[in-house]
Amino acid sequence: MGHAGSALVAFAVGLACCGRPGLAADAAAILHKATTKVLATVDRVPDYTCVQTVERRYYHPLANHPPRACSVVLDERQHPTPAQQLQLHSIDRLRLDVALTKAGEIFSWVGASRFEEGTIDRLVRRGPFGTGAFGGFLDAIFRQDVKSFRVEGLQTWNGRSVMVYSFQVPAEASHYDFLVDRKWAPTAYAGTFSVNPETGSIVRMRFATAILPEAAGMCQSSVTLEFGEVPIGNEPFVLPTHSWQMFIEADGEEIENTTEFAGCREYRGESTIKYGETGPVPVESTARQTAPQAAMDLGLKFTLELIDAIDTRTAAAGDRFSARLVHDLRDLKGRVVARGGSVVDGRLRRVETLVQQHEVVVVLAPAAVIAGGNRLPLSASLDWSYLQQEYKSTGQRGGLEVLMPAVGERPAGVFLLMSPQTVMRAGSRSEWRTAEPAQ
Repeated sequence: MGHAGSALVAFAVGLACCGRPGLAADAAAILHKATTKVLATVDRVPDYTCVQTVERRYYHPLANHPPRACSVVLDERQHPTPAQQLQLHSIDRLRLDVALTKAGEIFSWVGASRFEEGTIDRLVRRGPFGTGAFGGFLDAIFRQDVKSFRVEGLQTWNGRSVMVYSFQVPAEASHYDFLVDRKWAPTAYAGTFSVNPETGSIVRMRFATAILPEAAGMCQSSVTLEFGEVPIGNEPFVLPTHSWQMFIEADGEEIENTTEFAGCREYRGESTIKYGETGPVPVESTARQTAPQAAMDLGLKFTLELIDAIDTRTAAAGDRFSARLVHDLRDLKGRVVARGGSVVDGRLRRVETLVQQHEVVVVLAPAAVIAGGNRLPLSASLDWSYLQQEYKSTGQRGGLEVLMPAVGERPAGVFLLMSPQTVMRAGSRSEWRTAEPAQ
């Protein structure tokens, strides 16, 4: 899991070039224009946020392989044997809000009331996830890490002429970090970027890390960014519109993250970012704020009915879902906590398609129940006791398979859809039990 740092370090750009006379002068002028444009964008862009949708595709070799030295894995990748050919194993999807601020990139689940403190691994607990695509890489490469660029010359990309530059960054100068043995550590990386020579706008960037330490759990990561004009407020900014990141593991498995940005908006007036002891908070809602509530009794049983369908072909972890209580929710003394019909909202923790098994896993985590105009925190897991009783009453032998959420998803409920079903229908019901909130 990599991310670019946010410290600001000025440097003088050197330029290495060889080739036809005059190319160096042209390339230097284009690079100066591109650098000025990038840094002006990074400096001038106001605090803003976009919706970031990440689709992760997990590829496994046809035959299982034990972990091997990364140099061997990367060499085999160039000339794979039939057993090393990759097949798509599973797909999952994440949807978050990402903000580029003076402190760097910060994240929240889409539409959340606040951004998370700390690094992204506190929010995304499963699978690889890279940061920096939203703007952090631009700042790191053009202001912090790269001391000189090499001109690769004019090339053709997407039917147009572009000036291509390359760069290399050693680990000691890098702000591109990877999680190594539970600590963030810088890695060396190298790559290229292409500039429209007429406008000075970057149109594409590609780079890859050096071979990573064994403790990183990955051999190498590579990133491709495509840029375009992103309207924010009344002004267009040249920023990444798409990102592809590839992670290569020591057992030959590969994960490809495809990222798209949409719905960019500037923080103005009622939408501002507040910084305080609890971290940066986007204020976007006038919803009723409630006083702290006493913890809800544990083990309370209730039935939920989905209000809106969940289409797993487009849904993502981080999306909200809405349901309603079928009956009154009562505490252990029999007092009504929330009436039947009260709305319960929560978030999807996972939407994962298991390609080979023709199954879809959906993990739902209730967050609150709206009762009497107040929003009461609600943590719950699926209640399997009624199924266990039904299973015993049938006299069947063997164990009952109980689907459990993964570490980092709890408390939550896991649902399994079998192909061709891809939609959790509105009106579908499930049994729950209140549980300890996540730590």
